[in-house]
Amino acid sequence: MKLLYPEFLWALCLLLIPLIIHLFNFRRYKTLYFSSLKFIKHVDQSSNSTRNLRHLFVLLLRMLAFISLVLAFAHPYIPQGESQDRGGKPLIAIYLDNSNSMTLLGSEGELLSEARETARRIIEDAPADAAFLLCTNELSGVEQHFVSKMDALDRLDRIEPAALTRQLGDVLSWQHDALENFAAQEGKPGKRQYIVLSDFQEATAGLSEFRADSSAAYIPLRFVAEKEENVAVDTVWFASPVHQQGQSSELLVRLHNWSDEDLVNRELHIECGTIQRDLYVDLPANETVQTSIAFTENATGMVQGTVSVRDEQVTFDDTWYFTYEVRKHLNVLLLNGPDAVPNAATVYRLDPFYKLTEVAQEAFTRDRLDGTDLVVLNGFNTLPSGEADALYEFVSGGGALALFPGTSISTDQFSPWLSKLGLPPLGTLVKEGVALKNIAYEDPFFKGVFEKRPQNLNLPALTAVYATYGNSPAVPLISMQNGGTLLYRTSGDLKAWLFTSSLKPEFGNFTANALFPGVLLRMGELSQRNSPESIVIGSDARFPVTDPTRSEQAVRIRNGSVEFIPQSVRSGNRTYLSLAGKEASGVLDAGVYSVFREKDTLGYMALNYDRAESNIRSMPEDEIVSQMKARGADHVSLKQVRYGSGAAGIDLESEQALWKWFLLLALFCLLVEMFFLKFYLK
Repeated sequence: MKLLYPEFLWALCLLLIPLIIHLFNFRRYKTLYFSSLKFIKHVDQSSNSTRNLRHLFVLLLRMLAFISLVLAFAHPYIPQGESQDRGGKPLIAIYLDNSNSMTLLGSEGELLSEARETARRIIEDAPADAAFLLCTNELSGVEQHFVSKMDALDRLDRIEPAALTRQLGDVLSWQHDALENFAAQEGKPGKRQYIVLSDFQEATAGLSEFRADSSAAYIPLRFVAEKEENVAVDTVWFASPVHQQGQSSELLVRLHNWSDEDLVNRELHIECGTIQRDLYVDLPANETVQTSIAFTENATGMVQGTVSVRDEQVTFDDTWYFTYEVRKHLNVLLLNGPDAVPNAATVYRLDPFYKLTEVAQEAFTRDRLDGTDLVVLNGFNTLPSGEADALYEFVSGGGALALFPGTSISTDQFSPWLSKLGLPPLGTLVKEGVALKNIAYEDPFFKGVFEKRPQNLNLPALTAVYATYGNSPAVPLISMQNGGTLLYRTSGDLKAWLFTSSLKPEFGNFTANALFPGVLLRMGELSQRNSPESIVIGSDARFPVTDPTRSEQAVRIRNGSVEFIPQSVRSGNRTYLSLAGKEASGVLDAGVYSVFREKDTLGYMALNYDRAESNIRSMPEDEIVSQMKARGADHVSLKQVRYGSGAAGIDLESEQALWKWFLLLALFCLLVEMFFLKFYLK
């Protein structure tokens, strides 16, 4: 027999109290003298001996009852099976999947609730001296510690659904490392068992990183939903990144039906600022459907919006949050070199949306870039290193730049700078085959420039262009008959355009063609420093924050009572916030957050849950077992939990508990004492 709580035996010291009371009788007797009554004295002595024996029996009953009560609280038990000679406590690792997919309804409520109750029964039936590693998708430092049965039951009540997702192989490998560390500290551990309580979703049941413990037992418990049905808002985006007051915007929505049944007239609610729309969409089984609405931007400023679909099952992916800004104007800085032409300034002055500033190249200073969205280099032939560094820092900080070279450009100065931007270096002048041949109408740059694709467009005539060389990732927008390119755009995160000819009349009549203002205005539209309309929590997307004060205080985000400090990355004159990693996923909920530093609001950020778990398909049972065995798990016993069953039959080598028997013995002693006092001790 062993005791689970041997420290409780100190209470046996209290047995001295009834013993002392019994041995030392403090009652005083009054002596009365009679004449010689020897017979009565003999009877009295005999009665005293009998009475003392009865009192001693009562004392033994009371002490036995007290001892039984103390032992019951010390939780005695008899180990069973291997536990008698294993020399160490059994180790039980329990993984309770608390991802969003576990909010599906089972036969007795949410799958997570069923999993909690199943885990409770497993822990209660486990050996009394077992050490538990109870973990969820959080895998925090707290969950890395082994706890007792009582602590495991207490922690179980605090497990709630979370937006964190983990691959099953990563979780089991994490548990394996924790068990190895604990076993090394214990010296001689007992039997190891891994119990997995999950719906084994295909999207998260990957075992590629699984490191099996060949000597341990793996018990996957698969929880089955009553109905595998889910409708998700996959994503939301705008047809054009340009938002101006009085202009039309088109919002596109992609929905996915993850069920095997067609859904008819599923309600879709859209809110975008003051605009509210309701749509009814038919969703074929296991198909993706795209729909859209068009509306006119009626005000400037920050706009918050949501797209929600009505769904009765999984709800975490039913709403998509987004934000965007409708700008009042856009700031353009026109830097005029020695071969500048006035046509560029004329184009931007005709549209009140653009706020134009003209500066001669020799008068340029770095502070001119503050608050600027687009810099146009008009007729540049040289580029000093100071200007080159300032302009590259401006572009890398989120600004946009367009280069229109002069008539005699210094290729040695421009080539390294252009390569750094992701644009091709310029070479010698070419005059043969420079007639324009093709425009990349399908490229996003030209979307909206033409009402419809022109059949016989009057293209400008050119007489000379600068050749480009080298392998560049830049995207050609306007090409020529000789295979060269007149206009490039960058393909990466940096935003820049390169025009390979001069705008001077001797190089052609491009400035006199209708294509010229269209190109300049489109560059201006695409130069808006738009923050991401939405960010998936845990992704590596970055949110730019204008930081004119450059304070040492951390930038925070807040939604209601939730406040979080994202990772900050400094680049140029901007701060980028990152919500990558599991830390953000474990703390943040979907919604619109204000971005602030101290008391200054710097913007708004729309966060959404990852849609990886929207696909609620579960991995087949035979595949779960086969994959575990293929990676070295020799003892796998999968059980399906439905209608509250599934935990029964799990062999946890539980002990034979004796505390109930000792409690019954204590009650029996008290009853015998009461009976004896009533009928025999008078």
